[in-house]
Amino acid sequence: MDNNEIRKQMELEQKRAFCKQSCTKIDQGLDKLDPRSGERAIWELFQNARDLARIDTNGKKTAHIKITLTSSEFIFAHQGQPFDHDSLTSLVMQVSSRGKENDDTVGQYGTGFLTTHVFGRKLYVSGSLDMGKYTAGTYADINRFVIDRTYDNITEFVDKVAHQLLAVNDFADAPKTNSCRQWTELRYELSSMEEASEKAAAAITSSIDMIPYVMTVNKPISDVIIENTLTNENYQFEKIPLPDEEGLKVMLVSIKHNGTREERKIYYLESEDGEDMAILPLETPFKAKSLSGIAKLFVFFPLLGTEDFGMDAVFHSKKFIPVEERDGLHLPVSNANVRVKYEQNVRVLDLLTAMVHRYYCEHAEAISDWVNVAGLSFDCEHHKEDVTKEFFQNFKQTWSDFYQTLPIVDLDGNRVCVNESNVRFFSPEILLDIENEDVEGKFFTALYDAAAHANQMVSRDEIICWSKVVASWDKVHPSMIDVEEIAKQLGESDNISKNVLHAFDIYLSHKGAVSMFDNFALIPNRDGKKKKRTDLYDASNIPEWLGNIAKTLIPNKIETFADDIFIGLVSITSFTRNDLRDAITSRLRSLRQDWLDKGNIYESTIIETLLKISSVFSSETVSSIRRNAVDVIAEHWGITNEVRVLVPLDSSERDIAELPFKHLVECVLLEISQNDSEWVTANMDYVVSIHSVLSNWAEYYNRNNHDGLCVKYGAFPNRNASPCVVRDLEKGIDIPNELSVLYKDVIAKDLNDRLVDNQFESFYDFAELSAKDVAEEIEKELEESGFQSSAVLDIINNIDKDERWAYWFPHIAAQKAELFLNHVREDCKESVFKLMKINDPDKLEQLAELADEIDLDEILNKGRAAMISQRNQEADFKFKFELGKYVERMIQQHLSNSISADDITVEVEQYGSDLSICKNGNPVYYIEVKSRWGTDQSVMMSPLQMKQSVEEANNYALCCVDMSHLKLSDEDEHIYPSLEETLPLIKVLPDIGNLNREVADIANGCTNRLVHIGGDFKCVVPQTTIRNHGVSFNSLIDEIISKV
Repeated sequence: MDNNEIRKQMELEQKRAFCKQSCTKIDQGLDKLDPRSGERAIWELFQNARDLARIDTNGKKTAHIKITLTSSEFIFAHQGQPFDHDSLTSLVMQVSSRGKENDDTVGQYGTGFLTTHVFGRKLYVSGSLDMGKYTAGTYADINRFVIDRTYDNITEFVDKVAHQLLAVNDFADAPKTNSCRQWTELRYELSSMEEASEKAAAAITSSIDMIPYVMTVNKPISDVIIENTLTNENYQFEKIPLPDEEGLKVMLVSIKHNGTREERKIYYLESEDGEDMAILPLETPFKAKSLSGIAKLFVFFPLLGTEDFGMDAVFHSKKFIPVEERDGLHLPVSNANVRVKYEQNVRVLDLLTAMVHRYYCEHAEAISDWVNVAGLSFDCEHHKEDVTKEFFQNFKQTWSDFYQTLPIVDLDGNRVCVNESNVRFFSPEILLDIENEDVEGKFFTALYDAAAHANQMVSRDEIICWSKVVASWDKVHPSMIDVEEIAKQLGESDNISKNVLHAFDIYLSHKGAVSMFDNFALIPNRDGKKKKRTDLYDASNIPEWLGNIAKTLIPNKIETFADDIFIGLVSITSFTRNDLRDAITSRLRSLRQDWLDKGNIYESTIIETLLKISSVFSSETVSSIRRNAVDVIAEHWGITNEVRVLVPLDSSERDIAELPFKHLVECVLLEISQNDSEWVTANMDYVVSIHSVLSNWAEYYNRNNHDGLCVKYGAFPNRNASPCVVRDLEKGIDIPNELSVLYKDVIAKDLNDRLVDNQFESFYDFAELSAKDVAEEIEKELEESGFQSSAVLDIINNIDKDERWAYWFPHIAAQKAELFLNHVREDCKESVFKLMKINDPDKLEQLAELADEIDLDEILNKGRAAMISQRNQEADFKFKFELGKYVERMIQQHLSNSISADDITVEVEQYGSDLSICKNGNPVYYIEVKSRWGTDQSVMMSPLQMKQSVEEANNYALCCVDMSHLKLSDEDEHIYPSLEETLPLIKVLPDIGNLNREVADIANGCTNRLVHIGGDFKCVVPQTTIRNHGVSFNSLIDEIISKV
């Protein structure tokens, strides 16, 4: 071995001794890599690029970053400062370089950088090595300088690192150049680390959302390019500071993804010294947007693991002191050695919190969508030490108290504070139920509608999110409403919708919250009244229509029937049809004691109910006594009845209508028994019908023991239509009416009172009463009175006409002659003998009938007077008729005498007039003569007379003779007046034809009227017309002479 080889060996041994401790640390560090190391590693690379940022032409540090992922390499490149001997050695040794001292750097190639080996244990470094320390202005090119962490044991690893350190020294012999390469590249060989490719891809993906915030916090990082050749995705990030908006600093980050550009504004607050920053969860200054998934604590770069630190804001401070793993800050613990660190961190957290709260207080009402950012996620429990727990509890309380007093909740168009309003939110219990079970959203709808019924709730769209927010403040916040409180409110509400209640009950059922149904009135009965489960029955086998019918009888029971649509949600005691029957039976027994047993008919509502229950049958085809009876009763009571079918569920089901029908019949019979004969007569068809349809029903009448309802109630009418009990009635057998009348005269009782109406004789086995039985009672009574009654004569008379009477009254028949004479008074015997001399049987019959009349004297007197009046009327009519004819003849004669011409004659007419003046045998003038017998009488003309008067209007006259002065009583002699007396009493209407013309036109329909007079009518000429238009008879004669 020559001297050079000895020297090299000595240098190698020196390097091995130098790096042995570092290799051990690297080995231990590699063992600590975890699933999130890849995410952390990419920020270690970003941090290195930031620390090595060059000064641009404006004097500002600027870092340009480019990341490339290929199938074989993960390449991280930046346009930063070149390596020097110290930094390249530090990279090999994995220790912080001296360049970090007294510099604005986060950390160069320290133990944090070790995490980048998750992308590959072998990496190749390219760039420039600054040789200016040795020769001013010179550089050596670095071309794929190897840093290899692949080894099987620590000895091998130490040896590799020692050789790598020697390789760094070899750059002393490398060619020098005056130019520095623009890019520094770290190429990780993916194959040198298990699952490196997957972790590299995941690290890139996780960084996409974080980069805009990293660029905002780190002013030197100006742009980032990412190329993923595995997915053909390209990203380019650039940033531009913008003017402040609404008191906020603004960083515009442009994101170009595969050619599509998106601009995102990052809004933040910054301390005066620029060392503290709070990035707010805002999409615009007026719209909140959650920073979910973003680390909430930065020390230039995200402290991964703080995504759920607590508040929805990103806090960065240069003063923050992170723990070694960079997954959080030093926070209060009992270790006094770190007191200074955690106290500084707490001060910074409080400062940033106050900064954010101050801004929110001023701008809260202008910002929308608070629900997206107001939630807190502080972990106050999972910490080793109580002092740490206490810190988080207090820090959370600060944020929680603040949010509760901030007007951030939209309620009915207003912005309210949670603590200063009545707004309610779902409890964590409800939220968990909705999240775990509510696939289709049914439970959510049920719970929201139920809670909103009695509470102020935020909108349906936001209630879940807001409830989670409030729960994050305080899991038992007083504004939260839980299932039990909702149930209590619904149970106490009087106007809850059935659908809302049903949906809520379904939720309770699914949840298994059975106790709620026992503690609160959550199940409605069939009338919609809510009750507790213990106060209800499952009557689902009882149709609702049947329950409604029975409600009048047993309202308290029916009120306990749960609404059928709620059946099955929770177990409820069953109420069967037999239970219903038993309840009705019990009620009817009570009613009987209070009503029927006291002789009182049930109220009409009860009767109607009994009728409807009696109309319930087991099948459509049932044809029974009951079915016919209910039809008769319903018609009588004016009840609209509907026959219902209730098919039995099994053989144990008993007839529900049996007892109600019996009580109904009892009421019907009791009603009949308590009414009078007038009512029975008016309702006889009904009474007959009801007895008829019931007659074959054993409860009505049991012929074996002669018992039943017809015996109990006096509902059988006697022949006078009065209701009677059966023991007071007999069936009359061929009893003639004469015998009934005779019974009443002798016994002074109406036989019909004890005889059942013959329409009812077949409905009961009545005792029979024959004519012989009645006659015996009459004869016995007459005999006891010595046969002094005039009825004896009637009996004797009937004995002579009907041989049955002799059979009925044998004692009277045996001595009828003697009994007859004994009944004739001495002063009447002569009249009797006169009657006996009349041989005309019809006359005797009529006289006998008259003798029976009570008003015999009045009949005789009025009969005589009527005969006299009739004779007088006939005489008066005859006199008037003859007088009228006399007047006609007298006028005829006077006319004949007054017109002295051979060719003129006065003839008697038959139709349209009484007289006609004829010339040469032809009528040329007509006269109708009318006599009136009262001063107020009008003159009547027949249709024919009226017609002729109109047709001969110029040759027709009506003579009206006033005979009212004559007395026509039967006491005066009828004397005809002379011509001289009659002529002054005559008024003539020579113009009667024209006066009748309008009436005639109407009668004949000549005026095209829609209606006219027809049939037999009279034309009335009033007295006023006669007085006003009449002329003397002499004037008539003059007119006739002038015309003929």
